Amino acid sequence: MRLEYVWEDFTSSERRQDVLRKQIEDVYDQLWDSGDMVPQADGIVFKKFNICRILGETAPIRDFPHWRRLFKYAGVNLRVRESGKYQGQLKFSKKGRSDLRNVMRKMAFRLVRKHEIYGPYYHRKKQLNPRTSGTKLLANVERKILRLFYALSRHRHAFDLQRFVQCESQYRMAA
Repeated sequence: MRLEYVWEDFTSSERRQDVLRKQIEDVYDQLWDSGDMVPQADGIVFKKFNICRILGETAPIRDFPHWRRLFKYAGVNLRVRESGKYQGQLKFSKKGRSDLRNVMRKMAFRLVRKHEIYGPYYHRKKQLNPRTSGTKLLANVERKILRLFYALSRHRHAFDLQRFVQCESQYRMAA
């Protein structure tokens, strides 16, 4: 009987999560239809659910005149840690929205697998310098994703893998 109660609780929790996810994706559709600055969901990098989670933490992207401001808001900007005579290293400030960094970390963790878009970057850096921690490399990927999110939001574009993997000079020659 106890197992039955736990199973019922589990299935009702699953249903509630599905309903909430659908509501969040409906919010994305409303934002897109209203013409707000959001990237077009592509299902590869930016899914509707993740876009809304990021926007829920940042508010409208138009509030940030430059991507560096968004980095400061998220706490992924770089600053030198120093105090008095101590000259420190360049580290992330971590003075921003920890929930936004958490969303970015989950996205980055999925995108650094070998067959995903940031996989070659992550594994090449890991191979070149094995002493570099995976957490530090993952944080660099978070920064890249956030900057990509900002750029796609400003222009209301979808992620284009062809444009992402080509060198800028090759892209200009094609145009």
